[in-house]
Amino acid sequence: GRDPKDPLAPGPAPAGRRHLTNLWVWGLAALVVVPFGIWMGRAGPTPQADDWGQYLLHAEALAEGRSYTDIRYVFSHYAWGTGSPVAAPGLPLALAPVVATVRFQHWLHVGFNMLGILLLMGITGRYFGRYHPNRAASAAVLVGFALILVRGADTLQPDIPFAVMIWGTLLLADSVEDWSWA
Repeated sequence: GRDPKDPLAPGPAPAGRRHLTNLWVWGLAALVVVPFGIWMGRAGPTPQADDWGQYLLHAEALAEGRSYTDIRYVFSHYAWGTGSPVAAPGLPLALAPVVATVRFQHWLHVGFNMLGILLLMGITGRYFGRYHPNRAASAAVLVGFALILVRGADTLQPDIPFAVMIWGTLLLADSVEDWSWA
């Protein structure tokens, strides 16, 4: 059998050593994924990424104290395939303080997206760590690379912050503890 006093014996590691191992794994994952995301995001949005400008215009309007819809966007129902005259407010509300401080910079949306990707990697690792501890880091790194490969690092889109909120809520809700409003 396993000697519970021997920290090097086979079996689950003590909590302190497990925490240190997790820090090393997440640090290594970030060191692999972040440079790849920055490298992929260096060119900026592709021509197919058409919504990011509208989100920035809404954030800029809020930062300048104008109406949310005052973005000088010319909408025509004759132009097939164009977006709606007003975008959803979640991402522009999150970006408005940053845009008010530093204006628009390319590194802004790469950094914003990389932060979201790292948060989603952390949520993925934490969730998988509950059920498959040996696969948690692999799942997290896979999520990071997948989001970057689908141009998630170079284009401002609400998908990553939305995924962080939804999966973060599911991580909290799928808990062994009982829920209570008290």
